[in-house]
Amino acid sequence: MKKHLKRILIGASMSLMAVFGFLIIFVLYPNNLFAKRTNYKGFKIYATTAIGNYEKILDEAEMLVKRSELYDSNYTYDIFLTNETFYKDITFRLLGPAMARSIDNNVILNVKVDFKNDLLAGAKNKRDLSKTIAHEMVHCLQVNKYGLLKFNPLVHPPLWKLEGYAEYIACLEEISSSAYSFTETVRTLKDYQQKRLEWVESKPGHSDPIIYFKGRVMMEYLINKKGMSYDQILSDTIKEDAVYKELGDWYASQVKN
Repeated sequence: MKKHLKRILIGASMSLMAVFGFLIIFVLYPNNLFAKRTNYKGFKIYATTAIGNYEKILDEAEMLVKRSELYDSNYTYDIFLTNETFYKDITFRLLGPAMARSIDNNVILNVKVDFKNDLLAGAKNKRDLSKTIAHEMVHCLQVNKYGLLKFNPLVHPPLWKLEGYAEYIACLEEISSSAYSFTETVRTLKDYQQKRLEWVESKPGHSDPIIYFKGRVMMEYLINKKGMSYDQILSDTIKEDAVYKELGDWYASQVKN
């Protein structure tokens, strides 16, 4: 009886491991599920229908990511346009819904993609397509440099370090503009925090979780004002609240002057 039960348990465990392994392979390597494939520079684009007008958007995303210390000129990206696909349905059930996400070197765009108008459009939200692709490319590069064991859906740095850096790189064009004011950006963040907003608009109809904006602003402070590298920020044990307080002190000194 015990031997029989043991065989059943072993068989069940092996079956679960096989299913788990299949799901991992399915999520990481969905290439064969997409009929249309396009190569452009360091990108491979997978879709169910033919696409066009993608060059300008990918060039803009790449130009942003080139400014990251994580950039690797030899790294390649697989971009999957998964809207209205079986793959999207399965990953939503496994990982939860998301307009876009990255898995290893995969940039996955789960809603309607409009390359011509630089738009990623969901049912209730929109994002700039070039910035979103750049954001997800940074996540790919985080895995490339630090490893999948340290950067994955279950194990990763605090969100302000994870998402904040990706969003900082994605927003570098705005940040580098001569009309941009970091002081005003911090003021906006403090206003959002005081109102306890969970989502904030970057432009009408374009919303993100507050941690994206907050993390980006703290990254901007640590990198641009304190001269820290992303490596140093990851290694630093300082907590989110302490960085935010330090940022507030900096802002108070600027307003005072």
